[in-house]
Amino acid sequence: MDSKGTLAAKNSLYMSMMSINTRPVVEFRVRVCKEGDYYWASVEELPLEVWGGTAEEAGEILVESFRDWAYERVSAGNLEETLMSVGYSDIGDDTEIHLVITLEDD
Repeated sequence: MDSKGTLAAKNSLYMSMMSINTRPVVEFRVRVCKEGDYYWASVEELPLEVWGGTAEEAGEILVESFRDWAYERVSAGNLEETLMSVGYSDIGDDTEIHLVITLEDD
């Protein structure tokens, strides 16, 4: 392949990678804190709180609780409305939801 062909292939790959990453993303911040002998995890923008014996357990339980919460909203047909009410706009079927988990020091 000549250099023009190589450049075209690289540009094509770059454009493909760009199109993969253009989906709207909603990021929720998750705090995990130690309280006594347990760990407490919560989503800052939502009323979701869980407890676990370790930080990892609290994080895993929170992810599962968040998944259940989101599925309930989808089933009720109000996930977009709920996300918009906590400050996220331009929500659509292709929106990705990410949980960003932060472990706070004691």
